[in-house]
Amino acid sequence: WPDFCKLSKNVSKINMVDFSKNEPCSMVLTGGTTGIPKAVPLTNENLNAMAMQYELSGVPHGKNENKFLDIMPPFLAYGLVDGIHMPLSLGMQNILITKIVPEELAKTILKYKPNHFMGVPNHMETIAESKDMEGKDLSYIITAGAGGDSTTIEQENKFNQFGKEHNIPNLLQKGFGMTEGSSAMISTLSNETNRLGSVGIALPLNNVGIFEPGTENELSYGKKGEICICTPTMMNGYYNNLEETNKVIKKHHDGKYWIHSGDIGYMDKDGFVYHLNRIKRMIVRPDGHNVFPSAIENLLSSHKNVKECIVVGVNSEFDTKGQYPKATI
Repeated sequence: WPDFCKLSKNVSKINMVDFSKNEPCSMVLTGGTTGIPKAVPLTNENLNAMAMQYELSGVPHGKNENKFLDIMPPFLAYGLVDGIHMPLSLGMQNILITKIVPEELAKTILKYKPNHFMGVPNHMETIAESKDMEGKDLSYIITAGAGGDSTTIEQENKFNQFGKEHNIPNLLQKGFGMTEGSSAMISTLSNETNRLGSVGIALPLNNVGIFEPGTENELSYGKKGEICICTPTMMNGYYNNLEETNKVIKKHHDGKYWIHSGDIGYMDKDGFVYHLNRIKRMIVRPDGHNVFPSAIENLLSSHKNVKECIVVGVNSEFDTKGQYPKATI
């Protein structure tokens, strides 16, 4: 990193590059919806559409609200698109942390006093539990965003209480995204679009639908199905992997291409999306009932003596098919 920074001293001018439509400008990595490692080329249009979506959402980025702390690695879409390109495009000062140490995160925030930062739910828990934060005024923080993994109700409540005690004006901002969609596609970018347990509403320019898994049959409000998104931040396809691309991006009868996320959720009548689980994490019991591990995990995590838990499916000793949920606490 220091060697890279030294190179800038010898740069006298920057050569402009001609724009070409749908030309890849970055390559990020993902396990995708099937868990097989893949590379995802993202275009100029993808990255710029994301920056535009945040601007249209009203993310404050004026003269006094322009410091963004980037703690996510740039080989992920989350770190590159939301953590570097978006804040720079909105004129923010970007503070790059080359190697984040979770235990030092609170001290890093107190040192740089960022107006915005995004991490994963465990980052937020670490901050809320840090003794370094005791008695500190954090009113300068506008956006504290948690993505990359599901946030439990307990984590959300804990950080929101922490924010209230430390003068953070906004609730913990959650979202739902995929590398295949350049990162965030649904988000809670204001208190008005932030409901407990929800990942928010569609970002501007996006269309979100809940579909019967494996079909084009769109479900009504409150019905559980696969979360699918039509968005200008959609990748053109995985690098040299048409077979995997066709499993994720599908053309519907409306003539539009949709990302099939492989995630189960539902939408309420106000357009708020609730993420339940990966389809492959859903447990089908011997009696045919579908069990969503996250619902059990949320309940168990709310107990004061439970720090962490995970629920998995185990085969029944007595039935030939189906599984029962088992919690490790």
